[in-house]
Amino acid sequence: MAAPVRADGFRLAACGALARCVAAVPGAAGAQDLAGPGAVHYTAGIELADVYMFRGVRQNSSGIVAWPFADIGVRTYTGEGAVKRVGLSAGFWNSLNTGDTGAGGPIGSPWYESRVSGEVGVRIAGGLSMAASYTAYLSPNALFSSAKELGLELTADDRVAISTVPIRPYALVAFEVDTDIAAGQLDGGQRAGTYLEAGASPRFGGRRLALDVPMKVGLSLRDYYELGPADHTFGFFSVAGIVSVPLGPRSSVGQLTLRGGAEFHALGETTKAFNHGDPTQLVAVVGVRLAR
Repeated sequence: MAAPVRADGFRLAACGALARCVAAVPGAAGAQDLAGPGAVHYTAGIELADVYMFRGVRQNSSGIVAWPFADIGVRTYTGEGAVKRVGLSAGFWNSLNTGDTGAGGPIGSPWYESRVSGEVGVRIAGGLSMAASYTAYLSPNALFSSAKELGLELTADDRVAISTVPIRPYALVAFEVDTDIAAGQLDGGQRAGTYLEAGASPRFGGRRLALDVPMKVGLSLRDYYELGPADHTFGFFSVAGIVSVPLGPRSSVGQLTLRGGAEFHALGETTKAFNHGDPTQLVAVVGVRLAR
């Protein structure tokens, strides 16, 4: 495995807690009821970071990265029984890199990654939500092979709290599908992997200023963090501090928010190898997003 260029296999890339949230902030929408069936919610924005990490795997060795993204969701059902609501969502996310895996790389194109995803989510009694997703990862500048992933996620809402601080715990299982040797895989390994991520995101503050402290651990359930003949269970642990400040009042098109902070990664054996042997990595990020 020769990090960071992904010519020999796929290293899944995502914005994680820093750019993955799909907000559902109520706003005016004419006669449409944003709480009922047909309600549409969206998030769009751009974020900048100095290092691109996903699930502990480093994606660039130089330059900066920009992550423009958009997500849209529609509520298809609401009820009072065991199933409270059902929704569909779709997302489009990109990574534009200036360094060795982008404009400064062998192809000279900054468009390193384009990701398209779809999700079905169900909210059930007790504040729990379940979601099933499909994600396709493409590389417009041809620095990694296309890949596909199926995901299953369970989350709890803000009623799960320590004292008055909501912690929003979740667990995700992801399956690499339609792979080949050294292709369509995070680790560029021999076999398709299964990934487990568990985390929480305590939030402090209020509507004018908020601090999120997302933390997560990434583990290999099977062949996800291969290094030579061995699969290492521990991939990474990360903790971040993200400050959010609204830019002006909420309007009919949504709430514009400035977000910025840093994320610290502690890496396992496989992910450390992708990080040039360094067992830790700090990432700085700043961006804006519009959500309704």
